[in-house]
Amino acid sequence: MDTWLITNANSSFGLELTAELLARGHAVAATVRSESERRAYELRFAARPLCYVLDVTDSDAVRATVDEIEAVTGGISVVVNNDGGGYRGMIEEVTLHEMRAHFEANVFGAIAVIQAALPYMRQRRAGRIFNILPVACQEEALGAGVYHGSKSALEGMTDALAREVAPFGIHATAVTPGCFADASGRQEIHDGGRARRRIADYHRQMARPAPDSSSLGDPERAAQAVLLVAATRRPPRRLLLGSAALDNVRRKIGDLQEELSDWELVSMNTDLMTRRA
Repeated sequence: MDTWLITNANSSFGLELTAELLARGHAVAATVRSESERRAYELRFAARPLCYVLDVTDSDAVRATVDEIEAVTGGISVVVNNDGGGYRGMIEEVTLHEMRAHFEANVFGAIAVIQAALPYMRQRRAGRIFNILPVACQEEALGAGVYHGSKSALEGMTDALAREVAPFGIHATAVTPGCFADASGRQEIHDGGRARRRIADYHRQMARPAPDSSSLGDPERAAQAVLLVAATRRPPRRLLLGSAALDNVRRKIGDLQEELSDWELVSMNTDLMTRRA
């Protein structure tokens, strides 16, 4: 029986993952953002998983919570960083204070959890870390620059982390979900916040198309996919969940390949050439 630590466990994905884990006999230690969420989470499950109210931007509280979970459960086998959210606003509109607050929750909060758990995992020479990146319904949508920045930062650090901890029998995976449905089958909103400043120039002709409901992901199936990867001997460094996420990445790869081809000669001509005799 493994112990899974899930942050923001009261989300649709967190609830489905908890249900799957408990059904399979695993232990769950969860964190939520408020006392009301803690009560709702605990009432949902007869097995009464451990649940803590935690602000992941408080690194001291994160370390104390992880230490307590380790002492109570005997060891965390899997960490699922599921906290954070989206943010809307043009780069010019978002203040540095707003941007820092967003990165604190989406990036540094996840890193704080990882840094608190890794010493225990290294000692046991085993562990799995899943960093759930912010939901990506419309990768190309204007006003998602801050979201993209935090997503890219966490994804890049997860990739580096995977290489750093591999010698200790620990694996790290960045999970990129597309659009997912809530408990009612509707698009789950993860805006997280919006810039207070609004510059009219950017918004006069900007329209945000509605996502295709046929491509909405199922949180239950997403939870099952994470469980499958957790049981895999050699898990991927990146896991895409849902057709929307696949479409987004394929489109990016295609754009990148086209741009590389267009500018290949310019790129290669910057190499240091051998001096002619």
